[in-house]
Amino acid sequence: MTKGQLAVKLFLEELGLTPDSGHLFIQRAVYLGQLSGVDLGYSFGWYSTGPMSPSLSEDWVNLGDWTFGDPEWKGKTFKSSTKEKLAKVLPLLKVPEGVNLSKEDWVDLISSVHFLKFVSDYSDEQINRFFVDVNYVTMYPFIENVKDVLKLNGFWS
Repeated sequence: MTKGQLAVKLFLEELGLTPDSGHLFIQRAVYLGQLSGVDLGYSFGWYSTGPMSPSLSEDWVNLGDWTFGDPEWKGKTFKSSTKEKLAKVLPLLKVPEGVNLSKEDWVDLISSVHFLKFVSDYSDEQINRFFVDVNYVTMYPFIENVKDVLKLNGFWS
């Protein structure tokens, strides 16, 4: 396991993810996790349904099954300051009370709304229009919940 792979493994574990969390979920969670200031060096672009990083895809595939990782790295962990930063994004990964979405759909929605606002520079109206235009009817009603969670946790200005 390379140092980069170890960093991804530790990052994902700090966010409570496992190898079976799913590729898209991991993409969105790493996007949100990097908002904490813990930068793994992944840049994200928009790919049909949300933020994605091709280099993260490659690293994640090469990481393999985390449970059989290189014994040289066994017991390694992030510094407490890094753990504290990542803890700030954990609320973004939890579906709020009253939001009728799966955890995967919630993380897809919150990462997409944030990306559209702060990377693509969409206005609130353009974000709303985007979700109507692409027919994300199950997600559209919860855009205001996303904004509330992002504001509450200091990721929306």
